[in-house]
Amino acid sequence: GMATPRNVLIVPFTYHDVALGVLEILSLKVIPQYKVTFVEKIAEIFASTVSVSKAYSKSQKLFAESLEVEKRISRRG
Repeated sequence: GMATPRNVLIVPFTYHDVALGVLEILSLKVIPQYKVTFVEKIAEIFASTVSVSKAYSKSQKLFAESLEVEKRISRRG
């Protein structure tokens, strides 16, 4: 519809004081505290998951690079 939201909930995704993103929820009704708390907990879980995923990707890249260096070294000797 065309109704204008009356309430906004903005929750940052942070992990170890690093901002990873923001979740914005618009509502026509007042957002009860229990829902705010729920969204905050979900944001913590999401931020943790994103952080772990980034770390895993970086580890995979470094591992692939180390294998490549190992191949180059073994070809020389």
